[in-house]
Amino acid sequence: MLNKLAEQRLLALQKAREANKARKPSPKPVIKSTIPHEIITRSGGARAVKLTKGDAIKLFCTQCMGYESNPQNCTAKRCPLYLYRGWSRKGND
Repeated sequence: MLNKLAEQRLLALQKAREANKARKPSPKPVIKSTIPHEIITRSGGARAVKLTKGDAIKLFCTQCMGYESNPQNCTAKRCPLYLYRGWSRKGND
C-alpha cells in the first residue's frame, strides 16, 4: 500500500514539474544590432562604420565635444542625448 502511494506521489510530482517547464517562456537572446553610420574623423575626413546604438551616442558626444574631452564631462543639459552620454545615469546632473 505504501509503495503504491509513494509511486502515485512521485508521478504527480513529475507531471507537475513537466507542466511548469512547459509554462516557463524561454529567455530571449540579446541581439546587438548594428547600424551603418558615416563618421567624421579628427582630420576632417569621413568614413563608413557600423555601430551599436550606444556606440553611436558615445561617438556623437565625442565629436560634439571636439575629441578633446570625455562625454561624461558634458555640460549641454538641453541636448536630447544628455542622459545617455557615456556612463551617465538618469538623475545625475
